[in-house]
Amino acid sequence: TTVKPATIRKLASRCRPMSRRPGESLFIEGDPCRDLYILAAGRVKCYRANAEGREQILRIFERPGDIFCTTSAFSTRSHIVTAEAMSETTLHVIDVETMTAVALEQPAVALALVTAAGDQMRSLVGLAEDLSLKTATARVAKLRGERARAEGGRDGKEVRLRRDGLRE
Repeated sequence: TTVKPATIRKLASRCRPMSRRPGESLFIEGDPCRDLYILAAGRVKCYRANAEGREQILRIFERPGDIFCTTSAFSTRSHIVTAEAMSETTLHVIDVETMTAVALEQPAVALALVTAAGDQMRSLVGLAEDLSLKTATARVAKLRGERARAEGGRDGKEVRLRRDGLRE
């Protein structure tokens, strides 16, 4: 089922624009969650941090249309992560009450929210697997491979990764 154009227009009319520069927070873990965020452009990292400043990135959103905060919005009602822009970022922000009302009227919207939550769960399961079921050597190899691909190593060109780009 696809979302009807009229529904998309209704949702768009209720969205507020938000822009963030690299390093700026969208929200902080523990804050009340009253909105859902839809990525229009840029990159956003969602992470948890401890008192010493150590971070664990749980998910990076970088595809236009990515929806995030579904768990916080519909379950805990407070943000379970901190979100920060990694680049110039533009978002559409919509309040939870509006999204809930539309989802109750339009099953396609409810399905889109469930799909977004499922994608985020799959990402967290992969992270849990990496952290608990793989050796440190395997995790470092995976990280280096991901960084090499991100820096242009897909087409067989040699890539040199900077050592200072890897913590610990």
